[in-house]
Amino acid sequence: MDTGAKDTEALVRGVSPVLEVPFHDNGDLDPDGFTTVVDRVLATGVSSVMFPGFASEFHKLDGSERELLTGLLLDRTRGESGVAAVVSVPDHATRHAVAQAEAAAERGADALNVLPPHFLGPSREAVLAHVRAVLAAVDPLPVVLQYAPAQTGTALDAPTLHQLAAEHPRALRRDRAADDLAALHPAGRRDHPGGGA
Repeated sequence: MDTGAKDTEALVRGVSPVLEVPFHDNGDLDPDGFTTVVDRVLATGVSSVMFPGFASEFHKLDGSERELLTGLLLDRTRGESGVAAVVSVPDHATRHAVAQAEAAAERGADALNVLPPHFLGPSREAVLAHVRAVLAAVDPLPVVLQYAPAQTGTALDAPTLHQLAAEHPRALRRDRAADDLAALHPAGRRDHPGGGA
């Protein structure tokens, strides 16, 4: 086991696979299968992995299942300087998102991924308040702001991303959908806070 310090910001780059969750035929969670998924994905040489995400079918997991699988992932990546575990916070209620983010940070997540709320079309102000609350709760832990308007209908424009990056310089950014790259192009400029990678 490698026990060197992690440079999380350098590790969270390129492709960060979202870990799938295996289930038994009867619908029960398969924790041993999940551990196998983690090991096989890490064996490919990726520098970061994320859980839970859309590909994990997080909406099908209850709180205890999510906690169990997150713990298995963090146990496997703890002390591994060459890979970062990015724990996703897809909760829509801000108080739940903050609690989940704080718990993940305390358990040793290397970074967080925040899915902005999207149920029932929240206002831009509500989305920003949610994101800011999570960022503030875990600062200075690096945070990836998930940008997936095609999946969620929630879009944040480049000036808003610049503003968030200026407020939280350790926040990372991940462009999820190729269709949205043109809209985000200014946010990736190196002369903007948090821009370019």
